[in-house]
This record gives sequence, C-alpha cells and structure tokens, in this order.
Amino acid sequence: MTTPGHDETGPPAGDGGELVRCAPFHESLGVAPWGSAAAYEGFLFVDVPLPWSYDVTESGLFAELVGTTAPMVVAADGRRWRPQALVPAASGPVEVLAFDRPAGPARPYRRRSWAVAPDAALTLCRAVLDAGWDGTVEVDGAEPGAPVEGTELFVCTHGKRDTCCGSLGTRLFEALVGRPELAGTVRRTSHTGGHRFAPTVLSFPDGYAWAHVDTPYVGRQLGAGAGELARAHCRGSAGFDDPAAQVVDVEGFAALGAAWAVSARTATVAPLGEDQWSVLVESVLDGQVLAVVSATVRVARTVPQPTCGAAPGPGVAPVLAVDDLTVSG
Repeated sequence: MTTPGHDETGPPAGDGGELVRCAPFHESLGVAPWGSAAAYEGFLFVDVPLPWSYDVTESGLFAELVGTTAPMVVAADGRRWRPQALVPAASGPVEVLAFDRPAGPARPYRRRSWAVAPDAALTLCRAVLDAGWDGTVEVDGAEPGAPVEGTELFVCTHGKRDTCCGSLGTRLFEALVGRPELAGTVRRTSHTGGHRFAPTVLSFPDGYAWAHVDTPYVGRQLGAGAGELARAHCRGSAGFDDPAAQVVDVEGFAALGAAWAVSARTATVAPLGEDQWSVLVESVLDGQVLAVVSATVRVARTVPQPTCGAAPGPGVAPVLAVDDLTVSG
C-alpha cells in the first residue's frame, strides 16, 4: 500500500518572551516525536535510592561503574549500555535488571534480573557488562529473578533533571501503578533523554521510547495494538542510531503492530540531498520477510527547544516528515 506524504506542523512558537515548561510547550506544537530515541544495545536498571543527582551516573554504584557523567558505558564487547536508576520497591536486596540485544538488527531485548546484597551489586553490574551476549553472569549471592510476561513500562520521574519529568512523570506513574492489568510491570526510572517529551516512557522488551504518554492510551500505545497512536507518541526504537531509520521503523510499527515489534529489522539509509534521505527497513520474523517499508524522510521544519522554566531561546529541534511511504510484504 502507498500513502501520500504528510507534513507534521503545529502552531507558531510565540514571541519568546514568556517563561515556559518544556514538555507542555512541545506538546502544544503538535509535532510528531519520532526520530528522537536514544540508541543502545543494552539498558542496565539498578535500584538506586532517592535523591538522584542531576546526572544519575553520579548516584549510587553508577558513580564507580561509569566513572563519568556520560549517559552510557561501553562494555567489553563494544556494546553500548544505558545506566538507568530504579526507585527501590523496598529495603533489602538490590534489584539489577538488564535488557540487552546483540549488535546488529533492531530486535526485542533479552530480559534478565537478579536480587543481590548491596555490597555485591557493583560486582554484579560489572559481570553483566563483561559477559557479552553469549556469556553467563555468575556472582556469589546473586539470585535470578522471576520472568515477567508482557510489556514492562519505565516512566521517567527524574525531577532533579527536569521539572516536567518530576511532575508529569510522577503523576503518570501514580495513575498507572494501581491498575490491576499493569501490576508488577510499571517502574519509576531516571532520565531517559528528551525531557521535552514528558511524560516519557521506555517499553521493553520491544525497546521503544514514548512521548507525552497519556494514561487512557497506555494499553493501546504500548501494547499489541499500538496502530495509529504510534505515529503520535512513539519516539523510535533504541535499536536504530539514525533518526530517519527510526521514523520509517515507526511507520512499520504503526502498520504491522505487534508482529513488527518482535521482528528483526534492518535499515538502509541513503542521503538524497540536504536534510533528506531515502530509507528502507526490512523486517524478518521466524526466518521469513514480514514486510519491507520504504519512504523518503526529510526535515520539514524546526521548532523551538526551550530550556525548561526559561523563555524560548535559540535552540531548535528538527521535525521529520515522511513522503512516498510504501509497505510491502
């Protein structure tokens, strides 16, 4: 099927003299968030008691594990891992939760978890990073956690990093955590990148990042029937470095739903000129081609990217649009 090109537009940004909160300001523009997800092969979630530092890698065991304020740590096998703090559910053992995938095509992330004594948590985290994709993780006293079925949601509530995440994210978490159908699958986490998209959510095992998540839509946005809502709320897959590839991947997700999200996807991106690219994403499921999605992606415009609590300044962010979208297979 082929759809006509569509351009993401929104209201003007204003005169720049009014103090704004970044997330409501961005949401008021009505532009799609796609192409803004950060890409990593692994995510390392660890219980770190509040309060968290502005850079969470300066908090708890992350300060020694990472050693800098960088948003990632490179493992022994070259894969990039994103450290994410969790608000501990209770005192006692530390929970360490790892989602990772091998280098290469975007695909669902493997889930492993452990409960470990606080004095052994750093050793366990280092063992996870050193083990690589094929290695095993064995640390004395580390007890493997029980598997979790379905999609897990990690809501950014990192108020020290950004007011919008601290307020809007916490409000979303409190609205979700009491819902029986989401029991045990919603956690509070640290900065996920892009606080102008608050409330922001990471979903696993699919590895998608979500923007301006609204409580009534959670079941459809982040579940098997994402459909059209993906275009409005999905920032992209952490499996793709290239924003243009993320955009076309979102189109595949919108068209194919759950089957697309659990497949292995490979992107080919070729420049067509300034701020324009030809993109093809092929999806393979159970050894067979599920679909091929192709499109032209371009920078349609830029929008202001204000510092939260300040007047809109010179910072801008690109808005990506899709033309000549084709889904085959």
